[in-house]
Amino acid sequence: MGFTASLALSSLVIGGLTTQRAIACVAGVILGAVIYLRSTRVAWSLLTLSLATWCLVALSPIAQLFTNGLTRTDPIPSVDAVIVLSGSVTYDGMLGPEALDRLLAGLVLIRTGHSSTLVITQPHPLRSHSVTTAADQRRLIALLPTTPRVLVIDGVINTRTEALGTARQLPPATVHTIAVVTSPLHTRRACSVFEHVGYHVICVPAESRDIALHSLSTASDRIAAFRMALSERIAFAVYHHRGWV
Repeated sequence: MGFTASLALSSLVIGGLTTQRAIACVAGVILGAVIYLRSTRVAWSLLTLSLATWCLVALSPIAQLFTNGLTRTDPIPSVDAVIVLSGSVTYDGMLGPEALDRLLAGLVLIRTGHSSTLVITQPHPLRSHSVTTAADQRRLIALLPTTPRVLVIDGVINTRTEALGTARQLPPATVHTIAVVTSPLHTRRACSVFEHVGYHVICVPAESRDIALHSLSTASDRIAAFRMALSERIAFAVYHHRGWV
């Protein structure tokens, strides 16, 4: 009972079969056993509540409502630079799906002449492996018919460090208008962070290829969207508290 409850609830906040989710399930088993030994009625009630919460997110429009207001889309004029924010990296040094979506959207802006300067950010290498996305990013950028001016902000750990790293290489006093390209549900927070360091920001959401955010027609998409929206709302509150937005 504890395992089932923790599996259902953890899927709403943690994606995939990660170490954190495994720990949550083990904790659920232990907690479930303790509660069951003390009161079977409470144990059944908690299990029912957990499954009901999962069903509410997976089978109702609540995920769509929860994502409202997180995506920001601005008209795209010519800009001084296109900033493509980083995402996950695989152990083979490849861009994760979300990061790939972002880079492709940025390359489209360069290809269509909105700017001749491309800024790419690279996450801090995985702790136990010297793995970066540099080679994969270069391969994709090389597909452009003409090579843009490319600046690299490396070693980033969050959106705040991406903005500060960009400001060091392209001071807002000289580079006024930038296009920030990131995932749809990340746009509101990301663009606010770059505006806070002094840029005039054009927000460009990349198309999502791993989650059908426009339709949210499946339970898996609704759960993934809810999980991302929950993370963004918490992160925005944290950034606001720290004075970063």
